Amino acid sequence: ERYAVAVVDKERARVFTVYLGEIEEERDLFDWVPGKHKQGGWSQANYQRHHEAHVHRHLQHVAAALATLYRRRSFDRLVIAGPEEATSALRRLLPRVLRERLVGVYPAELFASEAQILEQTLAIEREVERADEARLVAELLESAGPRGRAVCGVAPTLEALWQGAVHKLVVAEGAPLHGGQCTQCDRLTPTGEGTCPVCGAPLRLIPDLLEQAVDRALAQDGRVETVHGEAAERLRAACGGLGALLRFPVAAVPSPPPARGESG
Repeated sequence: ERYAVAVVDKERARVFTVYLGEIEEERDLFDWVPGKHKQGGWSQANYQRHHEAHVHRHLQHVAAALATLYRRRSFDRLVIAGPEEATSALRRLLPRVLRERLVGVYPAELFASEAQILEQTLAIEREVERADEARLVAELLESAGPRGRAVCGVAPTLEALWQGAVHKLVVAEGAPLHGGQCTQCDRLTPTGEGTCPVCGAPLRLIPDLLEQAVDRALAQDGRVETVHGEAAERLRAACGGLGALLRFPVAAVPSPPPARGESG
């Protein structure tokens, strides 16, 4: 995902994009803002309002610059940094499309190095990804079941792939998945022993079941999400490390056909 980062104070702003671990500065904005008047009485109050109006106008310019960047180089997430007074005011000025993408606010100096900004942004990105992964696994587990919108487990997920029903394949990082493939119809199975549950042809063992499953999901215009940490542990415990959100409900995994010579 592409991130936009705005580091702001009351008269300057630096705008960056972060993508695939790289940071690029997009804009450096400056608006002259008069200092706070030191005299007392009415003059001081009037001058304070004058100062605040300039700050407000500056932050409006920053919000407009972010909106322009979003239209020009659409980004997925937004992070803002700086003194609390400036970041709080900027948040209130963001258009809705940017407020919906705001995922982090943190204190920072305007002249923080690009390395510091990148490090903090990547830390926020990791937090966002882990939270998204936790929600994804929770949705999968809540939706799984007979005629549900998800499947949980290796066998049901392979069946959903066979039926072309997978919208999003969900894989636990490091899940050691091995299985089989039909020597005749290429159906993927949780085991490489016995015969195909559909055509009855012999199965062969394959060590790269997960890779094959991912390739099939992508070939069906499905998406693949790998989850990490606690989300991966939960998916391994509940589903053996593999599940999927579906385009449509799938039928149950068929029973193997009777071996040759056996009566029905």
